[in-house]
Amino acid sequence: LVTDPMAAVQVYAARSPEGAVVSLGTHPDLVAALSGQADAIDPISVADFINTGTPCCPRTMYSRVQELRGGHVYVFAPGPEGATTCAAQAYWTPPAEVEGSAKIEDLVDEFSRCWLAAVRDRCQGDAIGVELSGGLDSRIVMAAVPGAKQCVGLTYCDEINREASIARKVAQVYGRTWQ
Repeated sequence: LVTDPMAAVQVYAARSPEGAVVSLGTHPDLVAALSGQADAIDPISVADFINTGTPCCPRTMYSRVQELRGGHVYVFAPGPEGATTCAAQAYWTPPAEVEGSAKIEDLVDEFSRCWLAAVRDRCQGDAIGVELSGGLDSRIVMAAVPGAKQCVGLTYCDEINREASIARKVAQVYGRTWQ
């Protein structure tokens, strides 16, 4: 398994109580369900989620599901008695000139400029649609859409659930239509 160098696409692994990797995927809830461990909740990470909107990486709200590190190659192999062993090797690290020499404030400013430029470059045409989950990433995208642009927040769901309710509130805060 090769993970994204910047971890823009997160990959999660669930381990059995014995430590064997039993499922992999890009959504922690599904990885936990597939592993049969959806009820193995980590109360500290749940508290982090309630407090900040996300558990501290690499943890998830599940005690046996963790995010794999970005920029790594993971090799899975059968181990003794059916267990799975996992070896990881980094294939990407930040350039040496970035590690240690840059000030965090400068990096935050640069990231902010790049993020705004990327969103605004994609705001061509008269109307913009933002897939709005109510999560942090989609909130930031909606916030970066220029105020003069017509923008609609789009949430795909079968019924109004917690995610859809949050997405609707986010759209209201930015004065945007929500569907």
